[in-house]
Amino acid sequence: MNLFGHLHTMFSVLNYKVREPYKKVNYKNYGIRVYDKNESDVIFVVIHGMGGSQNGSFVSSYINFFTKNGYDVLTFDSPGIGESIDNVGFWGGAQGDQGQIESVIEWIVLQNRWKKIFVCGNSAGGGYL
Repeated sequence: MNLFGHLHTMFSVLNYKVREPYKKVNYKNYGIRVYDKNESDVIFVVIHGMGGSQNGSFVSSYINFFTKNGYDVLTFDSPGIGESIDNVGFWGGAQGDQGQIESVIEWIVLQNRWKKIFVCGNSAGGGYL
């Protein structure tokens, strides 16, 4: 685990701004953001850590890196956090995945346009992998 990334998750120590526009999607009450220029057949799912959100600085740095290199990116807030606040369950990152990654991957597959899906996370978000 990267200590610097863990600090970003917990404290949002840097005000890192995402430069790419995104579209919002609500799927099964998950607040999903898709950074998509309709040019790539590869999408990266970036998962925030416990205590963080998809607004976290390390999430934003991944978004910027992947989009600058021509890939699409998807982020989402775990249940009970941010744009996914309406979910019944509350995400306990230390307890592991509670089905949200399957729902997010399901949405990606339903779009029928990405051929490769990569999932990455930091801190507790890496527990999905």
